[in-house]
Amino acid sequence: MTSPNDDGEENVRFLIMKEEFDTRQEFKYKSKYADKIRRDYQVVKQGHQTMGYAQVPLNPPSQYLKKHTRPMLKAQVDHHCLGRHSPRRTFPGAMDEDLRDKENQTFLKSGTNFVRANVERVGKMLPRQRERRVVDQPGGHTELDMTPVYVFRKNFGKTPEYIIRRKHQYERHLREQHTADTEDISLPFYQISEQERLEILQGLKNYWSELQREFQLLPLKIDTEPLKKRKSTLENKLKSLEKDIDLMERHEYIYVMQDRDN
Repeated sequence: MTSPNDDGEENVRFLIMKEEFDTRQEFKYKSKYADKIRRDYQVVKQGHQTMGYAQVPLNPPSQYLKKHTRPMLKAQVDHHCLGRHSPRRTFPGAMDEDLRDKENQTFLKSGTNFVRANVERVGKMLPRQRERRVVDQPGGHTELDMTPVYVFRKNFGKTPEYIIRRKHQYERHLREQHTADTEDISLPFYQISEQERLEILQGLKNYWSELQREFQLLPLKIDTEPLKKRKSTLENKLKSLEKDIDLMERHEYIYVMQDRDN
């Protein structure tokens, strides 16, 4: 039923009663260890250990490559510790006089500066090369046995020999076929002489003059179909003759197709 409003008029808004719903949220279970687990996960979370940054930041223009700023490779000298109880060389002051005189005489006889020789040898040594490693897991795990070996083959990245051989055979076959075709078939055209070219050119010009005279004799008012057709025909012939004349004048050597009967 309808309910009257303050003005005494009927109101149909409350004919259908709306159902009332409980909008209170239900209690959700939350573990008391949730915060601790979340902190532990963030502590052991592995970022970009081996993959690097997603986008490498560029250096500003002021940090360009300058002279004597590139890192230089230095020779690595392996140091072997003798240990606490290993035999060591005694100093010259603690040696006997006889042994010291004997060593001095040996050094004077050889004439070799061992200190200088060792310094030069160490300076020419190359740095130790690192072993190749392949990272097979996001965490940075490496496996030495998984190094690809196919790239070290002699024929890696080269065209197989059978493909090269087939290509040479196909090219030789094309050359032989082309040679045979050129020998069997004669040329189907011949070159006209200079006198013939001039005669043809003069004939084209005379024919163009006749058509031009006929075109000029047409009446000024062309309102019938026969006159329109005659004018269009003369214009097409004049254009075709002008192209032929231009072709004969620009080219000195002209070839003409032979007759099939010959």
